[in-house]
This record gives sequence, C-alpha cells and structure tokens, in this order.
Amino acid sequence: MALKVVPQPGEEVHFQREYRFGRGRVFAIVISNQAIYLPAPKSLAALNLPLYFERVPLQEVKEVRWVRSRPVLFYLLSSLIVVMLLVAIYLVAVGLVEVREPWFLLLPALLGAGYVLYIGLAIPFAARGLRTLVVRMRDREFRWTSPPPLTKALREQNARMQEEIIEACHRAGIPTVVED
Repeated sequence: MALKVVPQPGEEVHFQREYRFGRGRVFAIVISNQAIYLPAPKSLAALNLPLYFERVPLQEVKEVRWVRSRPVLFYLLSSLIVVMLLVAIYLVAVGLVEVREPWFLLLPALLGAGYVLYIGLAIPFAARGLRTLVVRMRDREFRWTSPPPLTKALREQNARMQEEIIEACHRAGIPTVVED
C-alpha cells in the first residue's frame, strides 16, 4: 500500500509518513503548508483499496491534539473476565463437591483460571498508554486511536509518531495541544 499524495501547485509537503502496525493496519498522514491530508472514512478503507486521503485546507483546521484515551471498554472487559472466571471456578468447585471427587481434579482448572485471571488483570495496564489524535475542523472532527502499546517497541513507535506529527503541525502553523 503506497502513500501517494499529489500536492497542489505551490504546495510544499512538510511531513509525509505511513505508520504500520500489526496485521496490516496502516495509518498515514500528510501535512503541507496549505493543507492536511487525512485518511478516508473506514468504509472505504475496508475495501482493501489503496489509501485514500481527504484534503483539508489549513484554514478549516482549528487545532490538532493528542489526548489520553479513556479506556472504559477495556476496564469493562477486564471486569467481565474476572467475574466470569470467579463464577466458573465456583461452579467447578461445587460440581466436584457434589460428586465427591478428589480436590486435585480441580488443579488443571485452577491453572487455566490463573492464566485467564492474568489476562483479565493485564488488560487495563495495556490500555493505559492509548492516545487519540484529534483534528478539529470548523464543521467536524477527525479521530484516530493508536493501537494498544503492548510491547516496548510499539510504545516507542507511538511516542515517536506523536512527536513527529506535533513537530510537523508546528512547522505548518497549526495550533497543537498534547494532553497528559
């Protein structure tokens, strides 16, 4: 998937970058002295077509900001995993007591439950580094959330991407905000 943007006459491209994440996911952005090019709506991107950009003149862009995402969905998922795990352990334990089986038959279930518990408790920690790029325009808003930084390399890539985009916006004269 190649990043192809043809600038208008007299337009200088300050920043043109394509970020690749796992499973073929790509985020691309182009910032010039006259416009910012944003990825197309997801309905077109789902068709596996080459990247399509929407050209937004700088006069329409109010600000670009990186905000910390509130991963409420991740917290709900984590809570659901832990609760369902406790219910499953209880049901297995009650079933073994009723049929009077030895307790060591419960051991494989407890080991598997330990792994599931670890995943359920690790989800909020993975979600704490989520950031959302928000481009506010006159009549609408563009939002893109970075993938959860599960590895150190992905955390570094997200931080580098944030710095590069903010620096390019400064060069183009776009007001920027970084929330911590």
